[in-house]
Amino acid sequence: MGPQNEATVREFFRAVEREDFETLARVVGPGYMWIDHTTDVIASAPEDLQAAREEHAAWSDREFVIDRAMTATDGTVVVQITNTQTLTGEWRSIKGTRQRVRREICEIFQFDAEGRIVVEEMYEDTVPLLRQLHAATE
Repeated sequence: MGPQNEATVREFFRAVEREDFETLARVVGPGYMWIDHTTDVIASAPEDLQAAREEHAAWSDREFVIDRAMTATDGTVVVQITNTQTLTGEWRSIKGTRQRVRREICEIFQFDAEGRIVVEEMYEDTVPLLRQLHAATE
């Protein structure tokens, strides 16, 4: 279960980079829930997920590098990620001027019996990100 779940997480991030919704639909299970512990957002209903997707639309040239992946005995996968992307739209009242930023993120993935992602929890210290965005506008 462990290596397969890690492979699913890697496939998930490749699909996010390409905005490949066909692959995402295959690796994400029914009742999928995204929890952003940084902003206290919980998205599970289609309209919540759409709002989260629209916020992410402000970013382009997204690249996710999994720096470390660990699988728990229950199949849960924890990953440390370096995300590099460009702010081209407006994100949380910050107008994009093609600022390229690097984010360090920790995510926890839980799976259903078929090995599909059903819970994605994200943790991020946004201070470094905000510093990068502020420095780019000076």
